[in-house]
Amino acid sequence: MFNSYLEEKGLNIEQLSEVELYKHMSVYTNLPLIDNLEIQDIDIEFIQAKFNEDFIKKYNCLPLYETEEKLRIAVTNYNNYELSTQLKLYCTKKIEMVLCFKSKIKYLLASIYDKTDVLGGINKIKSATATRSKLVDIDEDLRDEKVTKKYINNIIREAILSRASDIHINPERDFIYIKFRIDGVIIDYEKVNIDALSSIMTTIKLFCNLDIAEKRKPQDGQFSISQGGEDEVNIRVAIINSIYGEKSTLRILNADKSISNLESLNIGKYTKEKLKRMITKRKGIVLVTGATGSGKSTTLKAVLNTVNTGDISIITIEDPVENKIENIVQTEVNVKAGVTFASGLRSILRLDPDIIMIGEIRDEETAEIAVRAAITGHMVYATLHTNTAINTVARLKDMGVEKYLLADSLEGIINQTLVKRVCPVCKVPVTLPKDSIYRKIFNIPEDEEFVYYEGSGCPKCRNTGYSGRILVSEALLITDDIKKLITSNQAIDERQDILDLQEFKVLKDDALLRVRAGLTDFKEVMYL
Repeated sequence: MFNSYLEEKGLNIEQLSEVELYKHMSVYTNLPLIDNLEIQDIDIEFIQAKFNEDFIKKYNCLPLYETEEKLRIAVTNYNNYELSTQLKLYCTKKIEMVLCFKSKIKYLLASIYDKTDVLGGINKIKSATATRSKLVDIDEDLRDEKVTKKYINNIIREAILSRASDIHINPERDFIYIKFRIDGVIIDYEKVNIDALSSIMTTIKLFCNLDIAEKRKPQDGQFSISQGGEDEVNIRVAIINSIYGEKSTLRILNADKSISNLESLNIGKYTKEKLKRMITKRKGIVLVTGATGSGKSTTLKAVLNTVNTGDISIITIEDPVENKIENIVQTEVNVKAGVTFASGLRSILRLDPDIIMIGEIRDEETAEIAVRAAITGHMVYATLHTNTAINTVARLKDMGVEKYLLADSLEGIINQTLVKRVCPVCKVPVTLPKDSIYRKIFNIPEDEEFVYYEGSGCPKCRNTGYSGRILVSEALLITDDIKKLITSNQAIDERQDILDLQEFKVLKDDALLRVRAGLTDFKEVMYL
């Protein structure tokens, strides 16, 4: 028995996580474990055409595909004799079982069977202004609210399963268009009747404790959801009125739990060693720069986890807190309560911190306080919106930071962006032609045989050729020579001799390394 097998290994089934449990079950039964099954991998038409919904839900299984020789099916329990018997009655083909997490099967089945019912219900919701009079039908209202809540939960669940970063709810004349942002690209998810807009927006506002009566002014809020007993996922909501009604964007702050420190960040070799040198400093400022959505918060999370040794005080001021980190005091900007980055930073300095993390330097006041905090003995990590590491110095000067204070406090700058990763399932090798424009852009000699990879498209990547994103970065150490350039107002990028001393590489250099490694392609990085 499986329980006896675990006991022999000194394991308690009650103390194992679901992932650990199924990995041991896979070894014990010699059945493959599918740990990356997603909704886009499922042939929904095949399942609905061949199998009864009650049968699927009763045995908590998920048929994957059928060939002339076999039927492959994902199960949560390897020792289900009744299921095996029923399947043999259903077909004479070989039954090939694979294991899949119970929580994953639960959510996939809900996506397959509940979505149709809920979508039908949401499209039946009538406009409040069109159908309601002074006499309100309580039963009808409750039914609409229940359907809407379930519909929104389904959208969020499918967005998380699809690795979406944002959900866009866009009202038009006749329909509400639901869109997901996946790997930085907006894709259409589905559309529903425009009459459901009022119910959808009211439900979202209730989730966030916002004013449901306010439809003219923009509103911001957030709420959290729990996925089948897993860690909470934070959802940040922004609402604004448009000509066809309220438009909302839901940002999914679902931190990548695999990124716990610098080693797991998968940062390029040009940047990693310099960043390691930066975080050994006891005072000063290290800035992580880049555009919105370039992964700055994730990088800072990895940095804080690395320096968080337990014997120092770390306090953050963020807007909002996206990644919750143990043994760190995290605070949030609250404009209504008078807590801005600047005022919050002043208060933090009175709390005896060793390290301060500022979610974003947005104005001159915050920049000045951060610089003075670094000069007085604190280590400050912060983000800033700039396009290159070198331009960051000029940006801080434009914000009013005195050049002598900047030279004394600044220790290093990381500039980064995210590019799409070539799908590892369908990637194929491509030989770069000798006359390719990419050779000129990236200074690749014509006589060098250069092989890289492109995605051909498959169900796993939704036929895009890409799956996920990777980090491309550059790092500038603020050496004594760089400090002299800052105080003398000389342009750093005009002194290549000084940059060469620290082997400074720009984004394109790191991007070329990523292309060589087969992680991305030239189409993604040619405009960096």
